[in-house]
Amino acid sequence: MQADNFVHSPMTYTGSKDKLLSFLLPLFPDNICTLYDMFCGGLAITLNTKAEKYVANDICRQLICMYNHMRIARTALFTHSVDEVISRYAIDTLSVESYNKLRDDYNFIVATRRETEFDSAVMLFVLIAYSYNSIVRFNSDGEFNTPAGKQNNNLNPKRREALKEFIDTIVNKYVLFTAMPFNEAMPQIEHMDKNDFVYCDPPYMLTSAEYNKLWSYSNEYLLYSTLDKLNAAGVRFGLSNVVRYKGKFNHVLADWMSKYTVHFINKDAYAGSYRVKRKEDDITQEVFVCNY
Repeated sequence: MQADNFVHSPMTYTGSKDKLLSFLLPLFPDNICTLYDMFCGGLAITLNTKAEKYVANDICRQLICMYNHMRIARTALFTHSVDEVISRYAIDTLSVESYNKLRDDYNFIVATRRETEFDSAVMLFVLIAYSYNSIVRFNSDGEFNTPAGKQNNNLNPKRREALKEFIDTIVNKYVLFTAMPFNEAMPQIEHMDKNDFVYCDPPYMLTSAEYNKLWSYSNEYLLYSTLDKLNAAGVRFGLSNVVRYKGKFNHVLADWMSKYTVHFINKDAYAGSYRVKRKEDDITQEVFVCNY
């Protein structure tokens, strides 16, 4: 682990809670039977939360496929296969042409199923490692579309160590991965244990990340309804969300969360990778809502 004792992803995932772990984890309940991480993204929560069992779900099938094959192959085979792809495409030359060739081939084999899922999972990780800011991004057709990164985007020794720890933790926790809508990823509520914990970090209605375009107010209302049902059944939940962003306010969230415990996280808004000058309209008000 790194100096902060957290397991960090070797990738960059939009909306990741990686930088908020020191704030969020102390707010999580003790004695978790099964952790249901319903919008698992970069796995920051799953890999750093103590529980007896783990279910990590995300609607992005390609991402979950990659995680599954990391768990099945384990570190040695997966990293060996990564090195084979790097060598085959000469990705270490940091040539845009080499990167684009790999990206085109990956999108083609996913669309046509010309290779095994393991092969495409390895190719996807290499793409992420050498993409711009290592960002995981797919278009509406399911194609990976992040452009090539710059010279500092590569699989250096530090990132290789992060990859090893990442896969080792997935294996040791024996995470069950699913790729489905959040309301289908949990068992029937009446069959859940009172010591289970459901964590939700959905796309935010107010922010402009690419994946937020797939989220609507109907999804938002369904999520709130699901969390209310968990609460009625005595099952613990936690929700991360944003109630204020760049002068906009989520009144629907504010009204709903008023009946639960709310922890406020104040932080400056970010524009891409660069901190912007703080103004009143730039304030991001993130919240953690829970029923315990």
